[in-house]
Amino acid sequence: MSKPGFHKCPVPTCNKQVQHTHLMCSSHWFKVPKHIQTAIYREYYAGLRRNDHPTLQYTFEVEAALDHIAQISAPAQGAFPQHA
Repeated sequence: MSKPGFHKCPVPTCNKQVQHTHLMCSSHWFKVPKHIQTAIYREYYAGLRRNDHPTLQYTFEVEAALDHIAQISAPAQGAFPQHA
């Protein structure tokens, strides 16, 4: 359960609690490419200016960040030969 003002990092394998003002824990955030970080900030603040709700593009950018984390966290394909 999250403490007030905190939420769980949205990376499925992470259990860190992060402040509600952050999308994810810092160890995962710094693995997200800068251009995706910039897009997330841009769309987050665009939503706040419009109606205090995230834009649809914001949700796409968050998915891109989570997809990137999943890709770099997955074991390398073919790194270890499989034995029959």
